[in-house]
Formats: sequence, C-alpha cells, structure tokens
Amino acid sequence: AYIQITYVEPYFDDYEMKDRLTNFEKNFNLRRFMYTTPFTKSGRPRGELNEQYKRKTILTTMHAFPYIKTRINVIQKEE
Repeated sequence: AYIQITYVEPYFDDYEMKDRLTNFEKNFNLRRFMYTTPFTKSGRPRGELNEQYKRKTILTTMHAFPYIKTRINVIQKEE
C-alpha cells in the first residue's frame, strides 16, 4: 500500500542541526521527514480549538533525498 503525503518538512535532531549550517546542507541528503496531523482526545480529527492537539509523525526513508526515484520506502515511523 502507498500513502501520498503532499507536504513534509525535513526533520533534524539538535546534534544534526549543528552540522547542517547552509541551505544546501539542510536540503540535501535527507532521510528523516516530519508532518503534523490534528486530533482530539474524543477520536474526532477536528473539534473546538481548546480540544485540539497535534500529532507529530517522523518518517525515516530507506534512501536519502534527492534520489533517482520519487517514491522511496519508509523504514521507520515515530509519533
């Protein structure tokens, strides 16, 4: 099964941000990406503003972007 995500942000740990100083380093050789989804404790995806929470999901891919293929397997998922 495939999932199509339209927007992700590169995800860096604190120690990794110290090494990636330039724009090139921040946009090349990327394997970890992050996206957020809204949820409520009642199970609904949306609700009143004071009921909403954000779920941060971090995906690790098999190969680093940019890559020859645009579809790469995800090998790890963290929430």
